[in-house]
Amino acid sequence: AITGSNDNNIIEGEKIIAISSMDKIDILDLNNILYIEASGKYSIFKLTNGKEIIASKSLLHYQSKIKSDFFIRIHHKFVVNFKYIKKYDLDNNAFCKMQDDTIIPISRRNIPIFISNLHKIV
Repeated sequence: AITGSNDNNIIEGEKIIAISSMDKIDILDLNNILYIEASGKYSIFKLTNGKEIIASKSLLHYQSKIKSDFFIRIHHKFVVNFKYIKKYDLDNNAFCKMQDDTIIPISRRNIPIFISNLHKIV
């Protein structure tokens, strides 16, 4: 069964999502997503193979579609896949370092959420 609207869907029981961009629809395995970054009304999907896909929906839209303990909103601009965090630091300028060496900030208000979800998966 497919949930949500016709153009951006998660298929229940599967770990895939359909991402609409201007001229195509990409079907992605959630395991291939490092993180999703907000860019205005668009979302940028950063993939494990180094590619990026620009989607025509907001980060909030995708956050509501992905039902996984591994995808956590840690900043107003970022949802990360915990599977690909190499390092994190929760001191003054909290951040996590992703598998591709991207440094992503963790907002102060999201630190408790980050810690709580970290305990769920470790």
